[in-house]
Parts: sequence; C-alpha cells; structure tokens
Amino acid sequence: MEFWDSFQSSVHSNTKLTDIEKFNYLWSKLQGEAKRAVSGLTLSSDNYSLAINILQERFGNKQDVIDIHYNQLINLPTPSNKISSLRDFIDKFNRHIRSLEVLKQDVNQDVFVSIIRSKLPEDVLLQLEIQKGAKAKWKISSLCEKLQDYVVAREKSDKTETEKDRSNSQRSFNGSFNSHKPWQNKNGKQNGNFRSGTQNRNINSAEALVASTERNVSYFDKCRYCQEQHWSDECKKISEC
Repeated sequence: MEFWDSFQSSVHSNTKLTDIEKFNYLWSKLQGEAKRAVSGLTLSSDNYSLAINILQERFGNKQDVIDIHYNQLINLPTPSNKISSLRDFIDKFNRHIRSLEVLKQDVNQDVFVSIIRSKLPEDVLLQLEIQKGAKAKWKISSLCEKLQDYVVAREKSDKTETEKDRSNSQRSFNGSFNSHKPWQNKNGKQNGNFRSGTQNRNINSAEALVASTERNVSYFDKCRYCQEQHWSDECKKISEC
C-alpha cells in the first residue's frame, strides 16, 4: 500500500519519465509474489501498463486500500505532550491524508478534524483553540498547519533553553575558576604570600600576627608602623626615628 502510494506520486504520475523507465524502476523494486506475477513480461513501454493492471488486479483493490488508510487513521496512537511524540503523530497523520488524496478521497470532511482533535493532549488542543479563535471553524488543513506551527515553536523554545543552560553552566564554571586566581594589583602584578624575584623573604610570626588582625588586608602589603603599602622593615618613617 505505502509502496504504491509512493510509486504513484513519484514515478507513475511523473510525465517526465517514459513508460519503459517507469517499468524498469518498478521491476527493480518488486519482490516475492508481486515480482513473479509480472515476471513473464519483457521490459518495454507497451508492457508497462499491462504490468500495472496485473499488479492492481492482484494486489491493489482500491477500496481495500482506502479502508486500510481510514482504519489506520482511526487507530493512530494518542501522542503524549513530548515534541518527538507529537512530531511522529503529525507525520503519520499527514501520510495517510496524502494517500487518501491520491485515491481521490475528500479529505476535507469533518470526520478527519474529529479524529485528530480526539487524540491530541488537552493542553496542546487548548493552545490550538486559542490560536484558532472562538468563532472560527476548524478545517483539516488549518488544524494540521496550526499543529505543525505549535510543534516547531516548541522545538525552537527547547533549543533556546538548552543553549541558555549551556551558557549559564559555562559562566558558572568560569566564575568559579576566576575566583581562585591570585589577586592582582593595579599594575597587573600578582600578590602572594611571598614577594617575587630577589625580594622574596620569610615573614616573621610577629608581623603576621599584627597584620592578621586587620580585616581584608594582607600582612605583606601594608606597613604596621605607618599603614602605607610597603613592607614594615622598609618603612622610611621608622628608619628616620
């Protein structure tokens, strides 16, 4: 059934292809009993229409195919509110509708609207009803279009939220990393427990004890005598005394 629907729309009804090209493609896709049914025919333009007639009489009762599509539409699984489930539901519903159109069925009947509305989750249907408006009437084309737009909007929203979460996680990581970097003064030099280069020296315990009582001030960058920013043993004021 699905093979014939696809073949009919893409090959059989394609006016750009010759009959022998269509027959060659058909032959390459047939298998099993269907292939055996036309195995006695040579690949020619004249035999293409004969092969189609044989296959339709043997396997393609039109009413049976129509009934199958209706039955599968009625028995489509009810989707959940997940995007993947809604997307799968839309794809299957549209496939049956397109097949029925090819079979010359009126797909604008209210029964199709009832089928799709009866299967949608309540919160999804509510959003669609709000978009439609209170006075407007659903048609199958507008309902499918609104549902498609709803799913696309949900997909974009979820993608945006994922990108935001990823960005926030990165900023949080960077903030945590930067908070552990050594403090730098206005000249870009890092402060540490010891001075760099040839000026490195140990801090005596008395100086550390005095400096530790001063809130948020490191003992190595504030003189305990004059409270200016230099080492205590380099204080000029105390050396002048």
